[in-house]
Formats: sequence, structure tokens, C-alpha cells
Amino acid sequence: MILLIILIACSACKKEEAMNVFSVDNLAGNLIITSVATDPSTGPGIVSHFGSDGSFKGVLNDGYGSGTNFGTGSVFIPPSSVAVAIEGIDSFEVIDLLTYVARTITHTGLSSAPLRQMTRDQTDGALLIVEANPAQIEKFDSGYQRIGNPFIPATTGSCALATPYGITFVPSTRHIAVVSSAASGRLSVYDKDGNCITHYTGAPFSSGTPTGIAYHAPSDKFIVTRAGDHSIWAVDTDGTGGTQIYLNASIINTPRAVTTDDDGYIYVSSIGTDTVEKLYWSGSGSASRALSGPLIGPSIYSQNVSSIVVVPE
Repeated sequence: MILLIILIACSACKKEEAMNVFSVDNLAGNLIITSVATDPSTGPGIVSHFGSDGSFKGVLNDGYGSGTNFGTGSVFIPPSSVAVAIEGIDSFEVIDLLTYVARTITHTGLSSAPLRQMTRDQTDGALLIVEANPAQIEKFDSGYQRIGNPFIPATTGSCALATPYGITFVPSTRHIAVVSSAASGRLSVYDKDGNCITHYTGAPFSSGTPTGIAYHAPSDKFIVTRAGDHSIWAVDTDGTGGTQIYLNASIINTPRAVTTDDDGYIYVSSIGTDTVEKLYWSGSGSASRALSGPLIGPSIYSQNVSSIVVVPE
């Protein structure tokens, strides 16, 4: 009964927010998060919009209506949209954050595997979506036409994906970094054309169930979450030089999704507490909690968060 009431309220919030007139300017710092009923990913789920202060703004996609659909990955598309990978109907949606109007893109290339996280090439606007099994990366150009069959297969040169989960993009090099979370995890880095640049199987990828990855521009490093031992690591862009920067299982428990902003803040999902935490990391030493509590507190909207987007300034 409580869940039903929440969902009715959720629907009302969506309608109310859709009637509001947002502007591109006041989207800066807003968050889009995808949540799912059961960790790591059994639907249904909700795609929600939050303000930069963690205040709830509205629902972008409510998978409870279908009973199965849920968002697994998301990425911002300038000037005011977000793309969301949707498992259950094996597609992705492009949602206008000003109007909450969604366009659904389906393709047979997305139907053979559980979808995971996604990223975007900031140069040409192409979207890259992780498929866990078979292990591969799909690519869609800025007009949402598929590139490759798939774009990156399980094995490319020395790179070998194994249950890939997280993906991120490095703007300066256009490199694509993918974290595999199999028993022996690994980092695979590709160039813009899908060629293998480096494949690293050492720590912190070799244990702890690595899942999420984000590029931290101020330090030129990758931030990696390990869901198995609740730790957060920083590594060089070739995977070496791993340093644990945060571990407090009472605050961040089973971290999966992670993203960053241009100011060096790190946003992490805590599956064990159904919250989103905001951390600050200068590029050396340990990261620290940016707030006295979670940025987004526990609710159905933050239940088992699978991806986080922060709208850039």
C-alpha cells in the first residue's frame, strides 16, 4: 500500500514538473539518477530528476507501469537532454529535461544482453552503451544510427571484456574506458575507433567486484568503485597507480554508479543505504564527504541507484 501511494505521488510529481518551465541555465548541477527495485538489476525502476541540492524535481521514466523496465545507464546530451539505457525493452531513451518529453530508440543490436552503463563521445556526440552478456559495446552516432556490429566486441587486440559494467570517456584523448566486473575484473581502454589501447588486470580491478568508472578531469585519473568491498579508488588512465581514496561502509555501502563534475566532486551511489553521496577529492590523499549527510536521501527514487548524471555548468 505504501509503495502504491508513493507511485501515485510519483506520477503526480511527473505531471506537475512537466508543466513547469525549466531553462537551460538552471539545469546546471542537476542530477539524473536511475534506480532499480533489486540490486544489481532486476526491474522495475525509476529515472528521476533532482536539483543540485538533492531536492526532488520529478520522474522522467516510471518502469513500475510496465512492471519490468528500468534504467541502467545515463549520460547528458547538450544542451538539455539525457540519454538513458532502458533494460526490459532493450532500448535507450533521449529525454528533454525542459519538457520531460522522451524519444525511444530501439534496435536489435540492444536486444541480446543486459544493458549496463553508457557514456558519450563529447566530440562527435556518439553514444556508447555497455552490454554485459555477450560482452560488447554498442555505439550510436549523434543521429542514433548504429555503428558497427557491435562497435567493440568481447575481444579486440589484447583487450578482453568479461561482464563489462562501467564505461567513461576521456575528452582530451577521446579514449573509452570500460570496467569489467567478472571474478577477475579488468580495465580495457580503447581509442575513438574501438582499437585496444591498454588492458590492465592488476589492482584495484583484480578483486572487490569493480563496477563503476568515471573520469576525474582535475586529476586526469579514473575513479573506480568496488561494490564487493565498498571501496573507491583512483587510478592513472592506463589503470596503474591505484590508490584507495575512500572506504567507510556505513556511509557508502556497495558503491556501483559514480560520476564527477568539473570542480572535482565525486557522486557515488550507495546501494546498501539507498543514497547518493557527494565527495570531494583534490587529486591526492583521501576523498572526504562534501556534506554532513547524503546528497540524496533514501527513497524509492534512490533505491539501488544504477547510474548518475550531473548536468555540467
